[in-house]
Amino acid sequence: MKILNVLKATALAAILSFSSMAKAELIMLLDFNALANELGDTVIEDNPATFDLGAIVPGLMVTITATPEDNYHYLDEGTGLGICDTLDGCVADPSDNANVGEGFIFEFTLDDVAFVAEGFSILVIGHDYEGGIMEGTVVAMSDGGEFMPTNDVPVYTYSEASDMFSLEVTAGEIYLASIWFDDGSLPPQGIPEPANILLMSLALIGLVASRKKMQK
Repeated sequence: MKILNVLKATALAAILSFSSMAKAELIMLLDFNALANELGDTVIEDNPATFDLGAIVPGLMVTITATPEDNYHYLDEGTGLGICDTLDGCVADPSDNANVGEGFIFEFTLDDVAFVAEGFSILVIGHDYEGGIMEGTVVAMSDGGEFMPTNDVPVYTYSEASDMFSLEVTAGEIYLASIWFDDGSLPPQGIPEPANILLMSLALIGLVASRKKMQK
């Protein structure tokens, strides 16, 4: 069942990538689905957690906070980034996604200065054995929008430029599969070659894997 979910996320990401190449619109920043499938079920103790996006733009960073802030980030194999409220029982917890009252805050910096970007987008996903994204899911977005994701429409693009974006689930549940930027927000050197994206992904995998080993 999880393999189908991986294929769904890969297909959706491919659509966004094709749009990026054809229309110069979207650049993938982080692929949590791929990271979770590489590492398996993994708790990331750091909350907030900071990710180096230097392979896209030197000095670009994103700090992601799981809310409420006493929770932990959780990589769920077959889906993506979720949230757990405990370290010990996270892997066995069926509520390891972002549930009602939970969400994420994204803060971007460039060379340690707040970086304002346009076209920040998120791609969400759900478990295949639950039918994908739960019907009736509603997410409150920091730009005032209300996101009602479905398996056919799993992407939301924030309508306002900012250095900080957030979301909170108000009904249902989600996992975060990936995050994207409008490449018009980036300097010309910020449009990455495919090899750089691969290197960045491997670096992230190594970082989280090393944390996982240290936690054992």
